[in-house]
Amino acid sequence: MRLQQLHLAGFRNYRRLALNLPAGISVFCGDNGQGKSNLLEAVYLLATSRSFRTRADRELLNWDQTAADSPTGAFARVAALIERAGNGVRLDIVIAAVADAERKDTGNGVSTRKQIMVNGVKRQPAELVGQLMVTLFTPADIDLVLGPPDLRRRYVDLTLSQTDRAYFRALTSYQRVLAQRNSLLRLLREGHGRLEQLTFWNDELQRAAVYIIDQRQAAIARLGVLLAPNYTILSGEDPAIELRYVSSLDDQQPAASAAGTAERYAAALQRIRSREVAAGMSLLGPHRDDLAFLIDGRPLAAAGSRGQIRLVTVALKLAEVSFMREVTGETPVLLLDDVLSELDRRRRALLLSALATDQQVLITATDLESFSADFLAHCRRYKVQAGTVAED
Repeated sequence: MRLQQLHLAGFRNYRRLALNLPAGISVFCGDNGQGKSNLLEAVYLLATSRSFRTRADRELLNWDQTAADSPTGAFARVAALIERAGNGVRLDIVIAAVADAERKDTGNGVSTRKQIMVNGVKRQPAELVGQLMVTLFTPADIDLVLGPPDLRRRYVDLTLSQTDRAYFRALTSYQRVLAQRNSLLRLLREGHGRLEQLTFWNDELQRAAVYIIDQRQAAIARLGVLLAPNYTILSGEDPAIELRYVSSLDDQQPAASAAGTAERYAAALQRIRSREVAAGMSLLGPHRDDLAFLIDGRPLAAAGSRGQIRLVTVALKLAEVSFMREVTGETPVLLLDDVLSELDRRRRALLLSALATDQQVLITATDLESFSADFLAHCRRYKVQAGTVAED
């Protein structure tokens, strides 16, 4: 898989950009605030339909361009030509400010409308995700270990959604059913509604949840196998690094089959029904599950140093690349945002040597001093300044 062309208009600090990207490794260098991370954000948006930095699409718009380029209102366009399995695919996302509040993402008096197109045809996010696969590392990814469970769930969900459309559909269905079930539980807590209505929503919830749980379990097990050797390569150490799926169903590990998961889930819902009614919310399921990082059998967040935690998160992203390639036969584009900033010289060299030469990698950095002359000789280098990109 390769991102061949990237076009931006009115996106963040970019007024206009047309960039042809080579296979292999590209390094984007520039001072802070010049637009390096914005480039990676645009690529991530094309892959997932969302930003990794904000949930508000209005923040992606370059409001300064409005008067000159778009008298009807601010807009941002992110488009790309990708090569996948020998075929070209065109992706196009337009985010436009609108005068009314008919769309979501309202705030501060601004509403936005998003249009997604694949090969010139309007599509929903479910039909975009997976067209371009990416693996992203940012300095904030240390929070995958140190942060709350929802960050780890979101990470696993985004990884699986890119490789499995059925997973994305199950996740969307689960979230919709969960909202309906929670509404009923609130009504029951207030003395309204009928308790027997829970049976229908339990069945619907279980149907989507079983697939999510089983796919997460399998993916985390495989990522754990791939993670350990990558960590050893980056650190030169060989501790026991483990990933573990933490299920909210009970204290046991998830069942070995979908039928077993369904049976446990149904029994657990029945067992805690009175607690859920009293709470007015669903208390177990994929939305309450977690991913545990362990080092030598102990929680990494407590037992690991900051340097170890950072290396584990980088190693996880390299493992994710291998996982996606195994599942789909395509290698994702690797996006590394300021990945070298907190690594010492030895570990920088180990990481850079671990990057596959046949994979497309986009790296941002504030200077080139962290890269060896030999590494840079095999890269395409770009200078990023004030929303412009020029080959260096």
